[in-house]
Amino acid sequence: MQHHTLRTQRARIGLTTALLFLSLQIFYNAIVFAESNQTIGNKKNTRGAGPAVITIDLGKDGRRLGKKRAKVGLVEFYDFECSYCSQFHTQVLPELKKKYIDTGKLLYVVKDFPLKNHPNAYQAAVAANCADKQHKYWPMQGRLLVHQNQISAKFMLDTAKNLKLDMEKFKACVVTPDYQRDVSREIALGRSLGVTSTPTFFIGTIKKNLLTVTGVAKGIPDMAELNKQISDLIAGNAPAKD
Repeated sequence: MQHHTLRTQRARIGLTTALLFLSLQIFYNAIVFAESNQTIGNKKNTRGAGPAVITIDLGKDGRRLGKKRAKVGLVEFYDFECSYCSQFHTQVLPELKKKYIDTGKLLYVVKDFPLKNHPNAYQAAVAANCADKQHKYWPMQGRLLVHQNQISAKFMLDTAKNLKLDMEKFKACVVTPDYQRDVSREIALGRSLGVTSTPTFFIGTIKKNLLTVTGVAKGIPDMAELNKQISDLIAGNAPAKD
């Protein structure tokens, strides 16, 4: 009798979990492409005054690494099921963190851009942003990227439990429309800036929490070139625009 009761309870938990994240997928299908037509990235250009100046609002949440005094910024649009994104975060980012981020020279910011062909990436983005609400964005983000082949509704809930998140708040958060719309707005932002694949990086100078873009890279950036761009910007020698 006890075994039957346990099986029933587990079945109910599994059904609840599935319904919880199914609602996210339905919401995604309903609004992400509608909102993708919005233009959020700022592009200013005066006729005859040269190429457009692109600026990106860096936001104010916990999805950034670095110090407020940093004058150079690197923004990454990424997807939790993108293998190149995982490689960047495990192989390249630690070097950037040690050399530039921890020393206060570079502010690194992530933006969500889940791709349509990655079925769990949108839900993972929402889950990580809800972990941020409890000050656990980077631990959640790291585990999802490292174990991206295991991402599922159950894995995300198990990870939240392992990080000792308040599970009632977390479950309520992942079905809150505001957090879902935040991901969709970042998809729209990326598209307005020409992002079509992940990872895509924008580098530039920071003023009043805005990144003025001086360079763009798609895929895992070449470290030598990235080092040069960061060093040039730190030194105040931003590359001239064509």
